[in-house]
Amino acid sequence: MENEKNRILYIDFLRIVSALAVVMVHSSVRYVILEPIGSSEWWAGNIYNSFSRFCVPVFFMISGLLLLDSPKSEDLKSFFNKRFKKVLIPFIVWVLIYYFIDLYWFQKEFSFFGFAREITGGPVFGHLWFLYTLIGIYLAAPIIRLFIKYSLLEHQFYFLIIWIFFFSVLLLIGKFWNFRIGIPETIFGGYLGYFILGYTLSKIPEKAGRLNFIFFFAFFFMVFITIIATYYLCSVKNSYDRFFYDYASLNVVIMSASIFLIFRSYKDKLSVVFSQRKETLQMISSTTLGVYLIHPLIVRIFRVSSEHLIGIKFQYMVHPALNIPITFVVVILTSFFVVYTMKKIPIIKHIVP
Repeated sequence: MENEKNRILYIDFLRIVSALAVVMVHSSVRYVILEPIGSSEWWAGNIYNSFSRFCVPVFFMISGLLLLDSPKSEDLKSFFNKRFKKVLIPFIVWVLIYYFIDLYWFQKEFSFFGFAREITGGPVFGHLWFLYTLIGIYLAAPIIRLFIKYSLLEHQFYFLIIWIFFFSVLLLIGKFWNFRIGIPETIFGGYLGYFILGYTLSKIPEKAGRLNFIFFFAFFFMVFITIIATYYLCSVKNSYDRFFYDYASLNVVIMSASIFLIFRSYKDKLSVVFSQRKETLQMISSTTLGVYLIHPLIVRIFRVSSEHLIGIKFQYMVHPALNIPITFVVVILTSFFVVYTMKKIPIIKHIVP
């Protein structure tokens, strides 16, 4: 296992940066969807959004690193008792919260069968798909742990090459050349690949900064590709096309792996520079899942309240180039302080683990 101090610190940074990126995605995407394609407002939304697409994949990668990089042997009962309490309680509570908020805002009528269908059939609110997927990955994790324990690094890379081919490359080929093969891509794991990717990348030999330039170049080049390719597809289609925003797209896979490796390569420097602020970073890091869960509610409250107070929708007051970062800062700070407060309250703290 990597040095514990270094490992935790760079993971804390990755958690924080990923949480910031999630909020940026949800602060900017509306402009890509609603504004005229190619307008300055649209470009602002596209640029901010493209820089942030690594957000959720990196969360999966962090989960994989932490869950698979464990020397302890656990039976199934111990494994699920330890993990599922941290996921199921927030899952149940936040699904209920967002379900009834949705009923209130859109004035829907409650029906038990409709409620059961929505809860079991998929996320009642868009961002909650992450918890559904994470639960599925946790169900597979004990088996994946055995694969990791008894496999060599070359076996893990073999799996990842096959995963990227079926998860991303075939998606890209199918989009532009309408090419398909008969082997179901679902065999190779979907988002489970990110889970294994995080662990495997944490184990590759370090080259003491020799590859840092490549990691930075890969990240920014993929951001550039995302910006330009999204414009191209939206222009051709004359409507919103999120293909290059998708977490399965090859550009996002490379972007996510690159930023993970950037932080890993600087873990020693981060440990030295932030050695006196380690507890503060860990405290902020501990709020990231809560921030992820609550921030869409804060975004909606902020936009609705600003419209009622000012009489005009906030997104139309200033250009999105400024509006997006203002919304981002307000939502991040509000979400953090709400979650931080909730974590201090007995019982309530269990829904923001």
